[in-house]
Amino acid sequence: MKRGVDLIDISTVNGIILKQILINGRKIINLKTDLLAWVILSKISSLSRCIDRIEIKKTENVDVLLNDLDLQDIISGNFQRKY
Repeated sequence: MKRGVDLIDISTVNGIILKQILINGRKIINLKTDLLAWVILSKISSLSRCIDRIEIKKTENVDVLLNDLDLQDIISGNFQRKY
C-alpha cells in the first residue's frame, strides 16, 4: 500500500507549527483551527501530567506529608495547576 509523504524543511518552520508537526505528524489545513486544537491538547496533556505527579507523590501517612515540605509543595503545586 502506497502512502503519500509530505517533505518539510523543518529548519524553516516556526516553533508552533514545528511542534504541531512533531506531535501529530499530520498536515495542517487550517492553522487557526489546528492551533486552537493544539492549545487544548497541550492543556489536557499538562493537566494529565499534574494528576500523574499527584498520584505518584501522594501518601497515606499524614505524618509524612506534615513533615515533608517538598512533598507538600509538589502536591499543592500540581493540585493548583490541575484546577
